[in-house]
Amino acid sequence: MSLTCEDQDFSAAAFGARTREFTFWAGVAGLVLSAGVYLSIYLSGDLILHYKISSPLYAVFLSIMVLSAYSEYRVKAFTNFSIALIFLVFWLSSYIEAFQEHLTFVSTPLILFVPILLMMILHHKLVFGLAAAQFGLVLHYTYTYGAPHYAPNWPREEQLYASISLACLSAICLVAVGIVSRLRSRTDRKLQSLVADQTHLAMTDALTGLPNRRGFTAKLNEMLRQCHDPSRVLKVGIVDLDGFKSVNDVYGHAAGDALLIQAATRLSNALPDNAYLARLGGDEFGVCLFMTQGDPFCIGARVCAHLNQPFQLEDAFVRIGGSAGFTTARRTDSNTSNLLERADYALYKSKADSKGQATTFSQEDEQKIDRKREIKRHLLSGELFNELDVVFQPIVFPDSGDVKAMETLVRWKNPALGNIPPSEFIPIAEQIGRISDISCYVLRRALSAASEWPDRIIISMNLSAVDLCSQAAVDRLLSILKASPVSAKRVVLEITESTLMRDHEQGSEHLEAFRRLGAQVALDDFGTGYSSLSYLKRLAIRKLKIDRSFTTDIETDDMARNLLTGILELCAGVGIDCVVEGVEQKGQLEIVAAHKNALAQGFYFSEPLAQEDALAFISRPSNKRLRLIA
Repeated sequence: MSLTCEDQDFSAAAFGARTREFTFWAGVAGLVLSAGVYLSIYLSGDLILHYKISSPLYAVFLSIMVLSAYSEYRVKAFTNFSIALIFLVFWLSSYIEAFQEHLTFVSTPLILFVPILLMMILHHKLVFGLAAAQFGLVLHYTYTYGAPHYAPNWPREEQLYASISLACLSAICLVAVGIVSRLRSRTDRKLQSLVADQTHLAMTDALTGLPNRRGFTAKLNEMLRQCHDPSRVLKVGIVDLDGFKSVNDVYGHAAGDALLIQAATRLSNALPDNAYLARLGGDEFGVCLFMTQGDPFCIGARVCAHLNQPFQLEDAFVRIGGSAGFTTARRTDSNTSNLLERADYALYKSKADSKGQATTFSQEDEQKIDRKREIKRHLLSGELFNELDVVFQPIVFPDSGDVKAMETLVRWKNPALGNIPPSEFIPIAEQIGRISDISCYVLRRALSAASEWPDRIIISMNLSAVDLCSQAAVDRLLSILKASPVSAKRVVLEITESTLMRDHEQGSEHLEAFRRLGAQVALDDFGTGYSSLSYLKRLAIRKLKIDRSFTTDIETDDMARNLLTGILELCAGVGIDCVVEGVEQKGQLEIVAAHKNALAQGFYFSEPLAQEDALAFISRPSNKRLRLIA
């Protein structure tokens, strides 16, 4: 894997942290010596044209280079090549000037640091050759023309010693810089290799060897920047395995890991060669590719077909499946978030409406996702609780119409979006972490209303899966119950099977905390899940609500009526009270009323009522307790 610009910057920064001070002080020493030499030349009166021009320019360039190295600021005009060329020209011109004019070797201190700083930029092995050349030129000039300018009256022997000393010092400095440069090169290569390995590990899924979510996002960003050719369209998809959790539960995590590896191989074989495949997490995979023609639905269909074939595990063959959602990149897409949001929405629609198949994102979906985005925005608004309302629907004894309980329901009327049903905004509130605030608000309103009702009236409310699995949310709800004058024994918390399946162990512990306080627990939407009876036993459920889907056709459909009757008789045999939802006709009521353990709820008795109307409904005379629908 090649290093990115960010990786190279990291490598350079790692080395710079150790060499910046050395570079800075070497540059400062060069500037001081340069200033001294220039002042010496000026005072001696030998200020020839070469030094009039080159010395000030040299000082300027050297200052910029030193400050740039110290502050890690890069000036585009001063690239490695341009700086090296400038210093090399000044260095050679100093020698040429001296030999042509037969002048004293006034520039020796100046040129001493030029190769040093030059090699610190180039960090090249030729530094040793330059050291030897510098040493030889100094000796040759001293032997031919004499000692440096600052010792014209010295004896010839002392002049020679001084020149040899300067030459040796120059050579030693250059060799030292060469060694540092060599070490820097080795360190830099090691750092680059280390960064490359770490980058590869950070962007790779350890189980399947595919890129992970981070690698997928980086690749998708790169491909987005390449969307210039209208004939090449970027397609993005998300693939999710159907039934993977069951394999994990039945055969164990080792079998689940083996299945994921096989699924990754199948996906790789099903996709075109130019497709980029990644594991986004869990049993979810991401795909992105450029297409010149064709519909990504064809690719998605091929992917799902490959996943629908049986998988061979160590002890068994298993059959799962896969659903996919695809979308097309637009020119207005500046980042990956919108793309992935659309692909995820298409996947969600596929799993809900056509499980095991591929779905593409449509214009209708765009309108829905825009509405979802608006709902998110308003859910986070400070005006939310001014727009929410709490209503109550009676739960009654079917034979007398006496009220047993009131179910608490929340309604939201937004000025911009109108009436938003709970089935639409509750899941979104759970996603963005707003559900706990809503649940606490609803519980406070429900307890406030219940404080005006007779003590015999129970108050029930739904508990979100997010609330039940969050210790912080449970603590908040418990504190509200403890602080209320209404006894917790009058509170029933309704949960669904999906709520418990999210985290059964933790959910059971939190339910027990509510029970210890006196609250009751009811299983909602009974009969719509897969393992309701096991939950009744494990959680010692004594109340349940039968979903309205069992009630709709009980007057005309023998199967529906027998199913409802069977559930009620089963619950009566084990001492479980039932609430039958969706009672809207007199015939439905008569069937329910035949069972002593049954309560009824539905529009036959009342629609959801405001707090004042709920109190009036509870207090109405006995001869008006049943409102028959004409």
